Amino acid sequence: MEKRTFEEKVAILKRNLQKRLDNLPEFSKNMREQLNVFENQRTQLVNKIKQYEKDEYIVKILKSNLDYIDSQYEREIAEQRLELERLEKSKPSLAYIIKELDEVVKYPTTYVVLDVFIDLFLDRTLNDWVAIEENEKEEKLNEQQ
Repeated sequence: MEKRTFEEKVAILKRNLQKRLDNLPEFSKNMREQLNVFENQRTQLVNKIKQYEKDEYIVKILKSNLDYIDSQYEREIAEQRLELERLEKSKPSLAYIIKELDEVVKYPTTYVVLDVFIDLFLDRTLNDWVAIEENEKEEKLNEQQ
């Protein structure tokens, strides 16, 4: 693992937090679409149960499918809804942190604690982000060729 300066660490952190902030709307949209797929499947089954309510055999099969969807996806749907809420709430914090990182670089000697924090808790994340950035650069170069 390469040793990075404080400024390099902050720059990586800022770039990737900005990328996260920029991608939040698209990510949220994709999560909502995925939630809609689950909810539409359920709604379609409920409607079919109503449609075939006189045929016990078909209703039994449809209810079985509905129970399966409910049992398999209930937790996932709840987790995705919580994640969407958390993402929406994180936007102002992300924007604030990105803005503050500009100040950090101007006065690095006063932010020794942040440097230690980055080393203790974010070193692997920074390494992952750098690897992702390098892969993205390679992909762009390959696409251009």
